[in-house]
Amino acid sequence: SGDRQRTNEEIQTPIPLKVGVGSTNDVVLGADGQSVFSAHSSGAVVRWQLSADTNPSPVQMGLFAGDNVSKQSLALSSDGKVVWADGADGGIRAWDVESGKEVKAYQANVGSGVNGGVRTLAFGGEAVFSGGGNGAIQRWNA
Repeated sequence: SGDRQRTNEEIQTPIPLKVGVGSTNDVVLGADGQSVFSAHSSGAVVRWQLSADTNPSPVQMGLFAGDNVSKQSLALSSDGKVVWADGADGGIRAWDVESGKEVKAYQANVGSGVNGGVRTLAFGGEAVFSGGGNGAIQRWNA
């Protein structure tokens, strides 16, 4: 068989990021490899700064929140400067990573193809693509 015993050196203990802002729905790694963004059911998007120490202690660097609508997924711009989050209400918001200021907000109209909320996001070039609860895919200007 292909089974074997794992040594202690091969097993790593996860380091919890304490949030307390609702369940975590998505996590993306920042372009710098030193930050992590998390999306939560409370509507919060949190930025964490990771430590390179042997016993890292992540630090909450930002809390991006524009509403109380559950955030389902995240997308990061290719340059890592803007984080996008979708909402269960069909809205999509974007924040500048450094300043924390909201830079874009889109709200889908009823019948626009995102009824049932936005469930997933992907960033590509000059656009953000969203997948809706009803199976629709939409393209939004970034």
